[in-house]
Amino acid sequence: MRFSVVSVSLLAALVPFVAAAPTCEHQANATEDASIGKPIVGASTPNVTEGAGTANVTMGAGAANVTVPVGAGNATEGNSDGPENDKTTEEDDDDSDDESDDGEGSENGAGEPTEGAGPNNSTEAPKGEEGPKAGTGDLTEGAGAANATEGAGAGNATEGAGAGNATPNNSTEEATKGEGSKTVDLTEGANAGNVTAPAEASNATASNSTEANSGAGNKAASTELASEAANIGYASQGGTTGGIGGATVTVSTLEELTSAVASDDAKIVIVSGAITGNTVIRVGSNTSILGKSGASLTGVGLRILGKTNVIVRNIKISKVLASAGDALAVQQSSKVWLDHLDLSSDRDHDKDYYDGLLDITRGSTQVTVSNSYLHDHFKASLVGHVDTNAEEDKVITVTYALNKWENINSRMPSVRAGTSHIYNNLFLNSNDGINTRVGAQILVENNVWEGVSKALYSTEGFAVSHNNNFGEGANTAPQGTFAKAPYDYDLLDVEKVKEAVASSGATLAF
Repeated sequence: MRFSVVSVSLLAALVPFVAAAPTCEHQANATEDASIGKPIVGASTPNVTEGAGTANVTMGAGAANVTVPVGAGNATEGNSDGPENDKTTEEDDDDSDDESDDGEGSENGAGEPTEGAGPNNSTEAPKGEEGPKAGTGDLTEGAGAANATEGAGAGNATEGAGAGNATPNNSTEEATKGEGSKTVDLTEGANAGNVTAPAEASNATASNSTEANSGAGNKAASTELASEAANIGYASQGGTTGGIGGATVTVSTLEELTSAVASDDAKIVIVSGAITGNTVIRVGSNTSILGKSGASLTGVGLRILGKTNVIVRNIKISKVLASAGDALAVQQSSKVWLDHLDLSSDRDHDKDYYDGLLDITRGSTQVTVSNSYLHDHFKASLVGHVDTNAEEDKVITVTYALNKWENINSRMPSVRAGTSHIYNNLFLNSNDGINTRVGAQILVENNVWEGVSKALYSTEGFAVSHNNNFGEGANTAPQGTFAKAPYDYDLLDVEKVKEAVASSGATLAF
């Protein structure tokens, strides 16, 4: 149905009422707590009120206002207050290591910080009931963002690169997000666009629509990322889902992160901004830690000890001192997916100033390291604890796929005992490459080395090598028996590896 002169006149007549409509805390307000990105409840239950044929919903500072005809459904929000944190202190175990044969230093045990427990929980609002008038809009709350569905034949207003957009004219065409079309979202971000829908009109007209500068477009993209289970390597076996199905919380301080990841309840923790410190944080089971674009931990490591079902993606971790521990450590754990990480320190200090970038030890199983960038470090990645711990570590199963390693002294990786599958990695300008040790069995396929003198070598371990480009290096490891991985995987031609790993690291945009 086209806009007629009468419709335009009606819209103009409604504007004064809309402008005058109160939006205080007790009247048709759904206010978002900007510190955690979750809806909270005020003194009274927020809902959509009906006055002068319109209803206003105000979400966040300067966020999108939605005006709909009489009969729009109510939108309510649940309590997002989390439980009081329970502080506990745990002692760390020792990770001593003796790699004198290849110039690698010792693994140092490190004390653990005092950590809290329990994430903040929130209950999402139910979908509003449809009003009795045909063609009126439904106003719902879902995933913390307001959805506005206009009348019959109306255009859908969707997110676009962090801004609330509206599709004009009698069109069912959707304005899409950067990474794929999503349902109609008017995201609560500062300066988000306003949408007004007159009664029975089939148009959604947007005014003052600008890009939200508080991450308005991130929620749908992070929802996509949070819903992804491990789909590559050993972590894909048995179902590594992380915090899928649990509460979602956004953190931006060391204290918030420490508390949010501590419990074993299912949870999705989104890290925003730069967090600094000098500690290692203990991560609980059933956890997804996802970094927003540009998220980083400096001097702050993550430890997964005795846990299961953990996903860590899209975050930069750097310069974790040896006195604190490894940048990322997996010990006595299973079902762990580490993806799109940027792990580094520097080589301006001696080899023991920092510990490992990524160590997987003490019998950990079903671990995958994928699409990550490990660089500028002495001791990159150790698999297996100590030579005398082979009985525990012989069950280790690890996949390294599509990673980039650069300016490393050793351990790319160093594998003691256990079984490892290493494929489609790029190794650049480093000293020691893959070291198979203490009876380890590794399958090495379609990798590329440039500027690495010891590409694949052995300290009493074994390897099966298929179609690798060792560059100026060589393979000196004895032939092993691990010739086929127990899962399906896409193996890129060796000529395509450099291009494929160009996007490794914390490069996911959301």
